[in-house]
Amino acid sequence: MTLRLSPTQISMFFGCPAAYYQRYILGRKVPPGIALHMGTGLHAAADVNFTQKMATREDLPRDVFEDAAEQEFNRRLKDEGVLLSKEDAGRATLYLEECKVKTIQMAGVLHDDVAPDVQPIAVERDIEFTRDATPGIVYAGRLDVLDETHDVIDVKSSKARWGAGKAEEQDQPVFYLPGARETLGTKSEEFVYHIVTKAKTPTHQVVRTTRDESDLVALEERAKTMKAMRDAGLFPPCDPGSWRCRPLYCAYFLAGCKYKSARQKKLFLL
Repeated sequence: MTLRLSPTQISMFFGCPAAYYQRYILGRKVPPGIALHMGTGLHAAADVNFTQKMATREDLPRDVFEDAAEQEFNRRLKDEGVLLSKEDAGRATLYLEECKVKTIQMAGVLHDDVAPDVQPIAVERDIEFTRDATPGIVYAGRLDVLDETHDVIDVKSSKARWGAGKAEEQDQPVFYLPGARETLGTKSEEFVYHIVTKAKTPTHQVVRTTRDESDLVALEERAKTMKAMRDAGLFPPCDPGSWRCRPLYCAYFLAGCKYKSARQKKLFLL
């Protein structure tokens, strides 16, 4: 049986195999944190603009970016709900409105600072590749934008500017760069993150990174380990002291995690 791996899957598995089991083996979806809704709002604005820009070579007006971000934020919130901390749940209406306003502001930064420097030739494209060393595994993903320079571009929201080295920890480049070359026939060698921060005054940061053959070999080893554990039915929990192992970051903590006692769960109930 072929295993299709995405950056999200492999990151979740090595972050907490028990959470991966809930999501990808049992198929249990839970409300995400507000950061995901803000990110998808920003992503929607990028998608609307860059899809049409392939033909027009011109950006849409700023208010179109902002409207797309607001509509997607509202849609995701309505359809998927949201996971809130005790503090934020106590002022949910005001907090969610603040997050929506911040998402709209970030879409404005996307229009002003990011879009003018990007000329896309492909938007929202599924990509994949295989490796001889890992038969039965397909590495797949969906890239945001391929620029006419052949850079693979990803737009992200972030609480703060990325520090040195953070881009080297990300899984997307090692999936998307070879995937773009294999699927789209590009010469892509560089992955470019456009980071829009959620600061009081949102800012824009460009972070460039590359990957080489050694990164692909390391990915193979992770994929083989993951597949072997999946096949054996082994899905251990992450370190209970990890930041991941909190209700604000893992909704399975309260709903379905067998590694948490009733006493521990009660401590975090609203």
